[in-house]
Amino acid sequence: NSYHGMSLGSLAVSGSASTRQLGGVARHDVVRVPYENYPNQTFDSASYIDHVLGDPGSGIEKPAAIILEPIQAEGGMNTASAPW
Repeated sequence: NSYHGMSLGSLAVSGSASTRQLGGVARHDVVRVPYENYPNQTFDSASYIDHVLGDPGSGIEKPAAIILEPIQAEGGMNTASAPW
């Protein structure tokens, strides 16, 4: 459900596995987190991010950047809640 452009860097963060493969460069240092309440469940992605970044045993290093997508439109219209 995400579209960030067609550069190698933007392809690396796409939510679509087939789109990521278009770049031909595997990016194993990108961590993806499900969108808020995806798929139609109660999933607090913001709390999950806080948890894994605050837990040294999570295996996830502190990121150089976090890309948030408050409105997803590529795979259907998904809008994040105000608290998210």
